[in-house]
Amino acid sequence: MFPAVLEVVISLVVVYFLMSTLVSFCNEFIAMVVNSRGKILHKSLQNLLDENKNDEDSFINKIYSSKFVTHLASKFRVASKVNKKPSYIGTENFTSALIDEIQKGSGKKSYARDFDELKKKIEALKDSFIKTKLQEIITELEETQQASITAIKKKISEWYDSYMITVTEVYKNYVRFWIFGISIFITFTMNIDTLVLIEYFYEDKEKREVMVSFAENVGKDDYKINDSLTGDERVEEIKKLKKVVVDDFNAFDLPYGWKNGMSNTLEYERNALKNPSKDSVFKKIIGLLLTTISLTLGAPFWYQLMVNLLALKKSITEKKVT
Repeated sequence: MFPAVLEVVISLVVVYFLMSTLVSFCNEFIAMVVNSRGKILHKSLQNLLDENKNDEDSFINKIYSSKFVTHLASKFRVASKVNKKPSYIGTENFTSALIDEIQKGSGKKSYARDFDELKKKIEALKDSFIKTKLQEIITELEETQQASITAIKKKISEWYDSYMITVTEVYKNYVRFWIFGISIFITFTMNIDTLVLIEYFYEDKEKREVMVSFAENVGKDDYKINDSLTGDERVEEIKKLKKVVVDDFNAFDLPYGWKNGMSNTLEYERNALKNPSKDSVFKKIIGLLLTTISLTLGAPFWYQLMVNLLALKKSITEKKVT
């Protein structure tokens, strides 16, 4: 009986793996369309520089219009129309853009050639948070006798990198919100009921074997988006892989989906099971919520669990043979 239960769990994990992969693809597509990364980054940099977004003469606007940053904007057609802000600004790009704007700040065409000249340009800036921050950096470097333009750039880079850790956490929280919302949508739209699937897998040995066979042959990178792709190419890759995931899931021919209302759906699920337990709307909601919560854990989690369960199954099988 234990191996059968283990196969049921593996089968369920396969469903979670495929559906959580679908969730991640949907989230990636939405993120590109609304340019959520770019918006959060821009807002975060406003907070970092303590500036008003409506101030046309602000450093944040100057940095975004800098030659070091403008080319980083999305090449995705829809995103570029909605929001031209880049989704990522590297440390070197940010530091170079900031120093470049400071060099231009005094209105002189000549750039500072040494630390003292750059210090004067910083002192010439209008009072702002960034001016105060840079003066703090200058004071620290002078006290440690490390005063140089290179040292200033290094300190700005460290300051930026440190803040980006916080920005990353902010974005992760934002993604968690969307992942949960998409998980609810997919689960309830497709009616992927964990409780129904558990009964179905437990009763159907052949189906369990199909699911376990799939688990044994699926690769970690089978549904992975090529990270070198950006813009429209990345969108096309997401669409293609999304179709592959849906096709693979449909090929299992599992009892899911709505059949003209709740009553017809419950009857359809009863017919799919040999020995159906007592059904109810409450049980249906519990089953759907279990699926929703499971999908929020993400495809990498379910893939690793699937690998571990297959290893356990193999170990049990080998012990029985011996």
